[in-house]
Order: sequence, then C-alpha cells, then structure tokens
Amino acid sequence: MTKHCKVCNSVVLSTLYQIDSLPLFQNKVYETQSIAVEQKTVPITLSQCKECGFVFNSVFDDSQMNYDADYQNEQNYSGTFVKHLQEVATFLMAEGFKEKNIVEIGCGKGYFVELLEKNGFQNITGFDPAYEGNNPKIIKDYFGPKYLSLDADLIIMRHVLEHIEKPFDFLFHIKNACSEKTKILIEVPNFRWIVDNKAFWDIYYEHCNYFDADFLESFFKNALLKTMFDGQYLLLLADIKTLQKPYNTHQYSSHLFNSASNAIIEFLQIHSNIVIWGASSKGVTMLNLLDKDKKYVEYCIDINPKKQNKFIAVTGHKIFSPEILNSEKEMNVIITNKNYFEEITEMYKKRKDLKFYTIEGMIQ
Repeated sequence: MTKHCKVCNSVVLSTLYQIDSLPLFQNKVYETQSIAVEQKTVPITLSQCKECGFVFNSVFDDSQMNYDADYQNEQNYSGTFVKHLQEVATFLMAEGFKEKNIVEIGCGKGYFVELLEKNGFQNITGFDPAYEGNNPKIIKDYFGPKYLSLDADLIIMRHVLEHIEKPFDFLFHIKNACSEKTKILIEVPNFRWIVDNKAFWDIYYEHCNYFDADFLESFFKNALLKTMFDGQYLLLLADIKTLQKPYNTHQYSSHLFNSASNAIIEFLQIHSNIVIWGASSKGVTMLNLLDKDKKYVEYCIDINPKKQNKFIAVTGHKIFSPEILNSEKEMNVIITNKNYFEEITEMYKKRKDLKFYTIEGMIQ
C-alpha cells in the first residue's frame, strides 16, 4: 500500500526517523511479567509530507488501537502536573469561560473535568467511551452531531489530537457538531521541543502524529497559541468555524535523532544499581530501545498506584512505588521527564547516597 499524507493525501514524503520494534501501547501495564513480555511490537516510520509539512507515523494502523482498562496514562498523581492543569484552568477563567458551556472530548478518567468543577466551572460535560467512573457529567460515548443540543461554547481536547490518524478530518467532524460561536482549546506535545532536545524517547506508536507551533496554528485563522509545561506542550485557542487545511513550509532534516542515544548507552554501561523513574510513555520507550534484555536497569518507579507492582510491555521491567528507594542504597535514578526533577528529588533531600539524573542532561 502506498504511503500518503493523512492531511493532504500527497505521496511525496521524507523519512525523519525509523524504529523497527516498539510496544503497540506504551501506557498499558500488565499483571504478570510473562504477559508483559508477550505484548505485540510494531515499527514506526516518522515521515513528513513535502507538500503540507505534516509529521506523522506513515505505518500507523488505527485498527490495532484499543484503549481499555489496562491503559493508564493519568499524571494527576504528581503535584507538578496538577500545577500545570491548574494553569490551564486559570487560562480558561482569564479567557471568560467560567460561566460558559464546555465540552471536553477524550476526558479519560475525568480528572480535568472535576478540576474545572472545583474551580467553579458548572456547565461542563466530558466525553470518553472508555470512562470507568460515575460522574454524571461524563458521557461514555464519542462526541458528535447528536450532542449539538449541548450548545458548547468551548470544546476542550487535551492530548487527544496526537492519537488521531486523520486530524483535519477529525476536527472537521467536531466542527459539524458545534455552532458558529464555538471555540476550541487544543493541547498537544510540542514536536519542536522533541527535536531540539533530541528526545527520541518521545516518539512512540500511540502518538501517530506530531505538531510544532506553526503547523498547529495553521489549522485555524487568528488562533491564540502558547507553550506550556516548560515548552513541552502547545496550547491553542481558536474559533472552530475558522478551521482550514493546515500548512507548514518548514521541513525537518532526516535522521533527526542520530547518535542521541550514545551518551545514555555509555551511562548504562559504566553505572550499576540503575532504576528508571517514570513507567509511562517516555520510560517504556527508552527501555525498549536501550535495555530490551534487562541488562542495565533493575526496575521502574512510578507515582501512579495503578501501575505499581505491575510490568511494562515487552521488556517486563517491574514497577514499584517511590517508597522502595527508602530501603535502597547508592542507587542511580534516571528521571525520564526533567519537569519532575525538583518534585522527585525533594522527596529524598536527606539522602546523599541517591543520585538523580535526567535523560536530557545526559545527551546535552
């Protein structure tokens, strides 16, 4: 089958990065090691369209994706991340949405819906077919034209669009379920940050497409765009009626992450007693690329209790709670996201025998 752009259908593509084998899901955890190591692996070919500039995984197959109860990507157990969510809520208040009708698409476990409620937002409805809770304001369904009666003033899509194989078509369907007055708030990972930080561990199968500021902003006319979470995320606010085919002239160079892993491999080879903090997308990707045989890393740590005492896909590293370090000595802890460095190290400020590192710090 000919590879083509999922925005403009062009077949003129350049290859930016390729991976032969990664887990189908980075954010699923498993009850036993034997089940974990048997999980399916898939390739990734990160391509860029030479016509419109769209960056996407050209071998992605949406039919394989099943976000069930094993999928755990909640980050609200971290005070650092909750602070970020509060900043988004404060932004919405400043933009005058507190009294407006709000719909959140892909609300997951419903944490952001409930955070907005705590901030005094009363007219909010969440949509997620995989929702497992009992909040009456969350509908276990996909948002579409049948919900036009909600008369949404604002559509929120936080970390949804990067999972959607055809983002323009998806936004077009959302537009058809809204009125002329509706605005849209989109938050996605910032591909420019990934490139600038040589963050190859941020490329994985669940994210089938990638957006820099210019390409994301080009979806709408006169959009308001800002970076969040120390540059790792983009936040866009726009009138949904101004949706248009996106276009970006910037072309990224091929082989984006060549040799970026060398410094990490060297660290793993010359150190012992290594643990990874962060058993989600970044940590799982890095381990599957650099420690498939569990030769270097002893185990993972994650603050999310739903991940603890379970196993990550394919490599089978076990996940423990942060308390495990209280009984360990002279450990080298690699933190997979530098934004959490201060929060994590503060837990162990009296421990001089624990050494903490960030992946970004290793390769700079």
